[in-house]
Amino acid sequence: MAYSDPTSLTNDGTAVSLPRVLTGSTVGRFVAADAAHEVTIDPRNTAQRRRNVARYYRRRTGVDPSVPTLTTQFQSMTSITIDRPRVGTTDAEIEKDLLALIGWLTANTNANLKKLVAGEN
Repeated sequence: MAYSDPTSLTNDGTAVSLPRVLTGSTVGRFVAADAAHEVTIDPRNTAQRRRNVARYYRRRTGVDPSVPTLTTQFQSMTSITIDRPRVGTTDAEIEKDLLALIGWLTANTNANLKKLVAGEN
C-alpha cells in the first residue's frame, strides 16, 4: 500500500503538506513547496534481511556562527530504521516493538526522548 500523496507532517503544531516528488522501486520522496521539510521512505530487501527507513529532513536558515554577518542554511535529519530478518518475525511483532520503543521514549513527558536528543546513554 502506497503512502498518500500529498502526505502531511505536523511539526511544532503546524501541518505541512508534502507532495510526492519521487516514486521509484526503492524510494519514495515527499517535499514541501518551500523545501524546508522532506520525508523519504526507503524499503530495502536483501536475501537475508529487510530494512525499512523513514527519514525526515528539516532545513532552517540562521546566522552562521563563524561569520555572524552571514546567514546560512542548516539541515537536520531524523530517522526511524527497522532492520529484521526476512523470516522469523511478523509485521505485527515489529509494529508492537516500534510502539514499545516510542512509548519508552515518550513516557514521563518525553524524558527518554530528551536524553536521546541530548546525546546521553
